[in-house]
Amino acid sequence: MGVEESILSKSDELKSLEAYWRSKMIGDALPVWRDIDPWEMRNFLAHVFLIEITQNPLRFWFRLVGREVAQGYGEDMTGRYVDEIDLNDVQQDILDAYKLAVREARPVRSVCDYVKQDGRRLYYERLLLPLSADGKTIDMLLAGAVVLKAE
Repeated sequence: MGVEESILSKSDELKSLEAYWRSKMIGDALPVWRDIDPWEMRNFLAHVFLIEITQNPLRFWFRLVGREVAQGYGEDMTGRYVDEIDLNDVQQDILDAYKLAVREARPVRSVCDYVKQDGRRLYYERLLLPLSADGKTIDMLLAGAVVLKAE
């Protein structure tokens, strides 16, 4: 169990999310949040979550969490920081994946498998996609998750 980076997305929802994100790029420039339109993502929006990045210290805040993501996790994380939710023993691995997406300004795909402190097992595929308001600084992550198995 843990977090393992993967090369290719397996789920159709995450493939669609990445294609949408790439369609918003201009050349090599990362998409900006103002170009992201929830209506254009309506076919997979329930699997999307948006992470706002704060600096000093570096933290990740759930600005918006889609219905399927919240249901798969077992609660809505909107308005909370990633380091405040129950990620049990994989918290650092998950934070490291978020930091990697910010540091390298690239998509990060992973499969997460862990047991929450309440005993529920979560097994899901996740995709993190960087966004930049100024074309340089990563200030948000457009993300998606598809539960592969939740017990």
